[in-house]
Amino acid sequence: MPFISISNSADTDYHGTTILWYDTDSETTMFHLLHTFYPSPILATLGPFALHWYGLLIALGTALGYVVLYRLARRYGYDQDRLLTMFLLTVIVGFLGGRLYHVLNEPLYYWQHPEEVVAVWHGGLAIHGAILAGFLTIWFYCRRNKLAVWRILDLAAPAVLLGQAVGRWGNYFNQELFGRPTILPWGIPIDPIFREGTDPQVIR
Repeated sequence: MPFISISNSADTDYHGTTILWYDTDSETTMFHLLHTFYPSPILATLGPFALHWYGLLIALGTALGYVVLYRLARRYGYDQDRLLTMFLLTVIVGFLGGRLYHVLNEPLYYWQHPEEVVAVWHGGLAIHGAILAGFLTIWFYCRRNKLAVWRILDLAAPAVLLGQAVGRWGNYFNQELFGRPTILPWGIPIDPIFREGTDPQVIR
């Protein structure tokens, strides 16, 4: 298979350098797919409605996180109904906190495009804000309901990790939160329009 190269002359650390991904017949199909596949953020459309990978994967991660929390709560003798209420409150407040953190982190863009503040299907949920808002929600809920907050946080931790692991794939489909240019075999192609300061000339 041929080289796939991306010119990145605007990058300060790779000035004038062509970043290469090389695929040979001995490499696995998965690596070849990672090197050549440009994902679409939309899974399916029905008339004016679109199903976005980002939203689907966040919903899936949330559901799987609840399954983990439910099983742990049952194992350690906690009231599942009370934890379900806490979980739903945490998801809602965490979602708002994640969005607020992202918007405040990009004030100029959202000042110029205020209609994008609610466009979460375009991406933009900061895990930092979601975790902070979620932590405060759990803390207040436990204080009000006389629950041991640190034990509840212990139960919630695996659920958060699993949800984050699944939901992070939404960033992949949106082509956001990627790393630096690499020659490692698991590098993925990123469309130049998503790479600030990158030469738009792409050689495939």
